Amino acid sequence: MRKLLFMVSIMFICMPVLTVTAQEIPSYGFVSFEDSSGTLLSRARSEGYEVKEEEQLSSYGSSVAVFIKDQQFYGETMYLFFDQDENLIYFSVDFRLNENQSPGIMNRLTDSVSEKLAEKYGDSDKEGVPYYKIYENIYEIFLPPPGVPHQRTRIQFKRLDRFSAYLDYYEQEVLKLENDEIEKTVEKL
Repeated sequence: MRKLLFMVSIMFICMPVLTVTAQEIPSYGFVSFEDSSGTLLSRARSEGYEVKEEEQLSSYGSSVAVFIKDQQFYGETMYLFFDQDENLIYFSVDFRLNENQSPGIMNRLTDSVSEKLAEKYGDSDKEGVPYYKIYENIYEIFLPPPGVPHQRTRIQFKRLDRFSAYLDYYEQEVLKLENDEIEKTVEKL
């Protein structure tokens, strides 16, 4: 009985410590799902990125921000997709090899990124790709193999709940647009 009471008291002492430790929110540099679009745009400019913004209605988001920065061996382009409320729902970071650089750089970059992702978020959930993880049942992290004969690689981060809600919104918006166009065509008869 004493052992049981001791174990239960240890559980009550340790449990708050375990639950206080928050899991890391997937991010890349200054890009995090917790920041507003305005904050992310401001940070990108201050970090020396060329910034492009575009309103759109696509299955990826209702607006996109593109951050571009050239480095010595490869270029970095970030695509940040926001929902109708300007919440970040998906972003990817593309690395493309600069001219006259060894394709081995992309392989080494992919391997290094895969190792770092496993260190931060745990082992990959899938075999056959450098890294794929559903993290905390909230985020999807995907690092596909290098593409175009080892000339580029990409890391993708998706906030699953926001992305799913946006897809529902997107489908409704597209349906409205389709119905409006059909109605206008039928009115011509």
